[in-house]
Amino acid sequence: MKRKSLLFMSLALTGTLVTPGLAEQTATGSSWLKAVGQAAVQAGVQALSPQAQAVVNDANKLKTPSEKENFIVAKAQTFMTQKNYDMALQLANYVVTNVNAKSLSAQKIVTDAKAALAKLAQDKLQQTQAQSTQSKQAQQVQADATNTVNGVKGLLGSFGSR
Repeated sequence: MKRKSLLFMSLALTGTLVTPGLAEQTATGSSWLKAVGQAAVQAGVQALSPQAQAVVNDANKLKTPSEKENFIVAKAQTFMTQKNYDMALQLANYVVTNVNAKSLSAQKIVTDAKAALAKLAQDKLQQTQAQSTQSKQAQQVQADATNTVNGVKGLLGSFGSR
């Protein structure tokens, strides 16, 4: 009973909906595990973007798992070439999760896409920091100019007060 509760909670946290009724109906033997596995796969499929889902749907029309794998990996490689790393990552993860966990091509795309996304994030952070530095420098120049103007006004004001 403790296992079912733990599994139910973990699936609930990942967004997979398993009702208590489903858990009770299929609690005997492997049918419960199979139902939970199917629910998890469906949740994974639903997590794909519409464009990635379209690729998966096209792949599902193919006959063998290796044809599906090759088709999805080829599409993922195309997305990598187009620098659409998020889409490539989704498709490669789909292959590893649902088609062939040992797919070296898909695993390489996962690694490369994650590295590319991390580099993009790092570049964006550096760009934001550079803009922030420029903004601070501009504010300092503005403050210095204001101080100079006020200083000049103070000097000129003392000549006119006699």
